[in-house]
Amino acid sequence: ELGELRKELQRSQQESAQGDLAGVLAAPQAVGDARLVAAMVAAEDRDALLALGDHARDTLGEAGVVILGASWGGKGTLLVTLTADLVGRLHAGDLVKELASRAGGRGGGRPNTAQAGLPDEAAVQAALAAAPAVLADAVSG
Repeated sequence: ELGELRKELQRSQQESAQGDLAGVLAAPQAVGDARLVAAMVAAEDRDALLALGDHARDTLGEAGVVILGASWGGKGTLLVTLTADLVGRLHAGDLVKELASRAGGRGGGRPNTAQAGLPDEAAVQAALAAAPAVLADAVSG
């Protein structure tokens, strides 16, 4: 029963976090010919953050760049994921490296999904604020 309750709690938290993202997903920011969603989310752990990133990317459909930040345990995490049509033109690992370097962290990853560890929530906020400029450079370069 305890295991079932935990699963139900995780499902409920995930649905709540997806609901919080709905407003941001409804109005992505245009950066060149890409659409950017950059937001701080309430993710309980890395798996929850990845699931939220997948949900946001799938909701955008095409020409989408999703950058989500979260913090737990006093540390920050940044996730970058791209829709399939942008992979090759952009590289999620390169984007997350640049964002992390601007916020005092390190990161990297695959062409479609990448993560960075940041010192704290303030660093995550700084990286999210830099997202439009970093994406604009990547799209134009």
